[in-house]
Amino acid sequence: MKNDRGGRKLPGTQERGNWSSELELASCRKEIAIRAVIPACLLLPASVALLSGQAPESKVDVPKPIQQPIPFSHKKHCDAGMDCAACHKLGQKGDVEGIPSADDCMVCHQTINVESPEIGAVAKFEKEGKPIPWVRIYILQDFVVFSHQQHLDAKEKCEECHGQVSSRDVLAKEKDFIMKTCITCHRSHKASIACDLCHKLSM
Repeated sequence: MKNDRGGRKLPGTQERGNWSSELELASCRKEIAIRAVIPACLLLPASVALLSGQAPESKVDVPKPIQQPIPFSHKKHCDAGMDCAACHKLGQKGDVEGIPSADDCMVCHQTINVESPEIGAVAKFEKEGKPIPWVRIYILQDFVVFSHQQHLDAKEKCEECHGQVSSRDVLAKEKDFIMKTCITCHRSHKASIACDLCHKLSM
């Protein structure tokens, strides 16, 4: 405040030194208000959607389809009444499910869709005695022991690990075959999670 001739401070005036502190206080209040408003604005669309009965849109990662040397639709074959075991034969030990060869395919396709370009390509592989270079989607590490037979005996369905294959025209890797995936599934089914169940432990 300013002083009169008697040394008294006049009302309505302020020390210049206090101006900066009051400006800083006003700036802080403005900053606090902005920080409080921005989150509310961001949440507003979701809140409106929930109040209107509509769930907010969520981004879902869609597995990228894996292209095969010959187009093959599992959906068409399943719709025709075929099951997994019709084409995927268990190995001698029951651990590995086989991928059908050209000979396996031509058992049916000697008379079915013989004019199809895809069947023509399969027939060429059979005639030349060459394996079809199918691209494997799921590959287990060498240090993992896995038996399809044991899982089938436990009444587990193929979809548990491979996804909804019966509704897919083109397959993609729908699950990651990592330890966490297996342990989570075993725990949910109250199955053993002992180390030596899936790994060969040497002394």
